[in-house]
Amino acid sequence: DPSDACLRELFEETGLHGKVLDFINYKYYVSHRGDVDLGNVQLNFLVHVEDRDVKLDPMSHSEYRWISLDADDDDLLDDFTRNIMISARRQYEGTQAY
Repeated sequence: DPSDACLRELFEETGLHGKVLDFINYKYYVSHRGDVDLGNVQLNFLVHVEDRDVKLDPMSHSEYRWISLDADDDDLLDDFTRNIMISARRQYEGTQAY
């Protein structure tokens, strides 16, 4: 189940436990490793976490930053991530989901 994989990655990379609220969207893209083109599918979920005490895996990440779904004008966001946030906000506008 992809939502289980999402929660497993969340825990492995941040030490956080969460609840998947909804599937937002996906993106297919090609990355390159040496001379090989690799097809990738990125699934995006809206996840709610209670505890915000992040414990990063230093082998994967060096820093983090919480960004509100309302902060879609943040300079750190690329267009793809910005659109994910806008989609998530639209799905949950007017609720207590975020």
